[in-house]
Amino acid sequence: MSYHFKKKRKYKNTKVEKDGHKFDSKKEAARYLELALLERAGVISDLELQPVYKISTGKATDPFTGRKMAARKYTADFRYRENGKTIVEEIKSPGTAGETAYRLRRQLFVEQYGREVVFREIR
Repeated sequence: MSYHFKKKRKYKNTKVEKDGHKFDSKKEAARYLELALLERAGVISDLELQPVYKISTGKATDPFTGRKMAARKYTADFRYRENGKTIVEEIKSPGTAGETAYRLRRQLFVEQYGREVVFREIR
């Protein structure tokens, strides 16, 4: 006899599908619907889901193992244009906003792309 248990989600989020797109949370899906409405109204343009940014080149060598370190990427939730500026949005719950790995990725992203884009964290 085999048992199949649903894996418990760390932050108790529920995956959702809207307009054929899959989202990690209800909050992210709701924000997508808002942004899609703003795009249809002409307030924003060029809405993209899950844009990927390189935040580390992968040129460094690990001082302990001597192996080349992998390039690292950051995947945001949304990217769009508003009033001539590129906006990158990240949807976070209070539990995930303080997560150390996320804070590090956010810092590396802002250091590298902060002059080109406006980073918004939606809680």
